[in-house]
Amino acid sequence: MVGAAAAPVQAIGLVRWPFAVPELARRYVAAEGPGGEASRRTIELIFATLNRLLGVGVGEHLGYLLTGLWTLLVAASILSTAVLPAWLGVVGLPIGVALLVGCLEFVGRNEKDGWSLAGTIVPIAYIAWSLWLVVLGVFLLL
Repeated sequence: MVGAAAAPVQAIGLVRWPFAVPELARRYVAAEGPGGEASRRTIELIFATLNRLLGVGVGEHLGYLLTGLWTLLVAASILSTAVLPAWLGVVGLPIGVALLVGCLEFVGRNEKDGWSLAGTIVPIAYIAWSLWLVVLGVFLLL
């Protein structure tokens, strides 16, 4: 259930790019005349709000949280059985923790500018997670 929830949460965070952002960009470029500057500022505010809510809040925070939890649950499941090599579970644990750290990037005192450590960890964690999933898939096929 946790993994199934992570996918739509991250999709909701990403869907702003093909739908909302092009429309905002068109309106920004078309804003002319006496009210053009005020329209552009409004569009900038709308973009910033959508980016924070859908991108940072939903897609990144909840997406990283759910993906990290799912990874920890799968890693723990691997360690609790003999179906797959235990090292796969051991490798999954720090990846899951790293994804959980990533969900804290824009929380609390780091809300405005982000926590640079989390910002550095997230791309590395997602590359490691992707490789871990490929290896996990290969072992499941064997």
